[in-house]
Amino acid sequence: MGKTSRKKFDSSGVSYMKVGLALVLIVVVMDYSIALLQDYNPYLASWVGLGIVALGMLYLYHTIFYAMAQYVYKIIYSDLIIERVISKTNHTTYSVDFKCIRKFVPYMDMKEGIKIKRRNHFVKNRNKNEWYFLEFTKDDETIRLVIEPGRDMAKTIKERLTDHENS
Repeated sequence: MGKTSRKKFDSSGVSYMKVGLALVLIVVVMDYSIALLQDYNPYLASWVGLGIVALGMLYLYHTIFYAMAQYVYKIIYSDLIIERVISKTNHTTYSVDFKCIRKFVPYMDMKEGIKIKRRNHFVKNRNKNEWYFLEFTKDDETIRLVIEPGRDMAKTIKERLTDHENS
């Protein structure tokens, strides 16, 4: 049995009050635009109202699932577990066996030509000096992630990788 580690990053200060205020603002803007355009063209007013609701839903989706998300990195036995936490629910995004990890380097040391999907960025701040590039294989597929594990967690991951390389 190995030791377990855990690192959690808090959300960037998006409160439920801001989400509620945005929801109320969306409804008020929609109502005002429909009232303003109703006399001119009722058909256009309906479509503008639906457009405002759709844009508001996209904004709230982004706020709830990205800005309010927290990322938890855990090492349990021989697995690195990456979770996205929204409110009080944990969603395990990846569970990676250390034997499958091919590369774990600071993001700034990475080669320029490597493409990483935006949805595989598990970071909260914009300081790329604190990011790490993680490449592993799962089911014969190469998966590339950008994570922000913190200094102690990164050190623990590197130690575990060298332990698995030596064994």
